[in-house]
Amino acid sequence: MKMFFAALTASALLFSASPGACATGAEDSALRSCAEDAQLCLAERDAPWCMATCLTLRNNVRRALNGMHFPEDVGQAVRNMAQDWESWRNSPLFRLKSAGDMEAFGSVYALRTLCTTLRFAAEEWLEKVPGEAQEALVETARWLEEECLQMEAPMEQILRRQSYDAGIVRRLDLMQALFTHARHFYASSTERRRIFAPINENRNQKEARQ
Repeated sequence: MKMFFAALTASALLFSASPGACATGAEDSALRSCAEDAQLCLAERDAPWCMATCLTLRNNVRRALNGMHFPEDVGQAVRNMAQDWESWRNSPLFRLKSAGDMEAFGSVYALRTLCTTLRFAAEEWLEKVPGEAQEALVETARWLEEECLQMEAPMEQILRRQSYDAGIVRRLDLMQALFTHARHFYASSTERRRIFAPINENRNQKEARQ
């Protein structure tokens, strides 16, 4: 799980907003859609945080899939995370050090993004190649995502109740509301297309022969 820990370490400050690898047109479109979310980002004061949140989501989705070339790699990543989950849960990286510790919350948010992305990939594999093994993988990925939410919820409660900074509360609102765009970033990612390319090619070949 070294690549996942590297991704989280890189995301610990949450809004570094480094775009990472060159984005495709579809990825740029997903980013614009996120940053221009009409219901959330109209206020001028929110614009920088909207873009930063969207960039962070996009980058963490791509990091979750980085280095994977086949659906089996998704399965291995999910199994490894489940096996090492207690280490993840007990890491100091995910503990609040103060009532305004957005860095720790950002790390849990990044972890949730990683687990959600793996869940997307596991569900897509099941959709393309139904089977008991894929069904079990989806269940494990959903369990990991739920575990992340259980880590995140009490931290968010503390930040909302004990922080005297209204800006922190607004950032939390934006982070949670914009999280839905993680699916758009997954769907448009070059990493996803690479992982499922062999399955899609086989399907196209079979259809061409029929």
